[in-house]
Amino acid sequence: MWEDDKAMVEWLTEQIREDSMDNAASDNIRCLQREHVLQQVRSLIQDNPEVAMDSIVHITQHMTPSQRSEVTRILANMDT
Repeated sequence: MWEDDKAMVEWLTEQIREDSMDNAASDNIRCLQREHVLQQVRSLIQDNPEVAMDSIVHITQHMTPSQRSEVTRILANMDT
């Protein structure tokens, strides 16, 4: 599925460069790219569950304090 999306993203990216398309197209491209990255991360964690905790630690080290607070809030509410 990503291969089809990837071709579309490449085409749209080129169109934006050429035609200065509106932000809706740019937003759609970013959403597709973000979804692809998230899918890759999920797949890697599923295939390598032993690195999940290390990954979480690494990710949180690169977050802002407010982002870490939000993650803490989300995690605290997962058990309720």
